[in-house]
Amino acid sequence: MTNHSPLVGQHGFRLTKAKRDVLELLAKYFCLRTCDIAQLLRSRSPNASDLRSVRRTLQILRSENYVHRVSFLAALSESWFPDFAHGLSDHGVKEAIRFGYATAATKTFDEHSHRTIDHELAISSFHIKLAESCKAQGLELFWRQIDLKKTVNPDALFAITDPRQPEGRNTTYHFLELEHSKLGCYRDGTSQLMRKLNAYHPYYDSHACLADWKDFRQFKLIVVLGTEEKQSNFLRDLTPAPCWLMTDILTR
Repeated sequence: MTNHSPLVGQHGFRLTKAKRDVLELLAKYFCLRTCDIAQLLRSRSPNASDLRSVRRTLQILRSENYVHRVSFLAALSESWFPDFAHGLSDHGVKEAIRFGYATAATKTFDEHSHRTIDHELAISSFHIKLAESCKAQGLELFWRQIDLKKTVNPDALFAITDPRQPEGRNTTYHFLELEHSKLGCYRDGTSQLMRKLNAYHPYYDSHACLADWKDFRQFKLIVVLGTEEKQSNFLRDLTPAPCWLMTDILTR
């Protein structure tokens, strides 16, 4: 007799609560460290037992080809140590969609470049904090991190809806630009980041924006910089820029 239970996947994969919780988090946030998963599951700083439990679940999911991991070097005070970032494999995305924990917009972590892991984790960190803030304020968050290369090419697109406000006027749209590396690649006195951000100026409230995204033509641009020094340097470069760029500039 064939088992058609939604909790049983291909090749007899059984979806336990522990597996389901991890699959849901990786589908939502794309790229997470072990400690990130443990903290999200426990809603507090994880202890050693929490971390062991998550590592065990991740090991099982990797052995079943549902999760892929990539090693990277993480900073701890003044030292560096090896760590892992985890995400859904191609197979994991397909099964997560079948289980209802992912959509066609969910990114796969297979064959992901080691060079961009820090950048991806920084985006996930922003996403986690944003989701927590929206939940605390009773706001609805829509997040998109795939198929973003249009006239502009942001790191993420997100929309925040206040259900207490009138429909049609209760949603704001935001593009995220997260600069993780050193500000550089100057050309004619303009940094690579500034050249990228300048593309948003003619894009705001334009027919091109509406054609690309269908739902909006006005937006906010969120710039996240890794340190206060980078923020200061960016604000210095921003001084001669048009006033539209004076937007939300954040440090992690």
